[in-house]
Amino acid sequence: MERATVDTIGIKALSRDEIRELVTEELGLPKFRANQIIQWIYGKGVSSYDEMTNLPAALRAQLTKDYPLIAPVIRKRQVSSDGTRKYLIAFADGSTVEAVGIPSKNRLTVCISTHAGCPMRCDFCATGKSGYVRSLGVGEIVDQVRVVGNDFGTRVSSVVLMGQGEPFLNYDAVLEAMRIIN
Repeated sequence: MERATVDTIGIKALSRDEIRELVTEELGLPKFRANQIIQWIYGKGVSSYDEMTNLPAALRAQLTKDYPLIAPVIRKRQVSSDGTRKYLIAFADGSTVEAVGIPSKNRLTVCISTHAGCPMRCDFCATGKSGYVRSLGVGEIVDQVRVVGNDFGTRVSSVVLMGQGEPFLNYDAVLEAMRIIN
């Protein structure tokens, strides 16, 4: 991932391997520190480095300054008569995506986006006509699932990649996000 992307959207632009590389090679810390950070971000879903209580205060301060951990924001939520919820989610750089939560009996299916906009520009698709902004980072893909699940107050049972963008055009980030979600 390019440094410009990390500067814009924070540490969630990085894969788990890239976080490990950042911590061990750039910061010169042991690999277990990277694994702690990954567990806090993806296992516990924290929204601040200050919540990572097993990390030294100096490391938390450095990460906050150089690799922000920024939570997405629900800009708009629409609820249909069947309980389905459609979200407009904004990320750190202002890019927005749509996600949908579809409840049924004891299940929650979440449809998520892999891009802000879509580079395919299909004539029949409103998203394609609205333009392309960028591919999403790993954490931004994962965050959509977390945001919808938290809003419903339940565990997500299924994830569908049918929001904005063509998933195969963001293959590495999508694959890594699906591994994390699983």
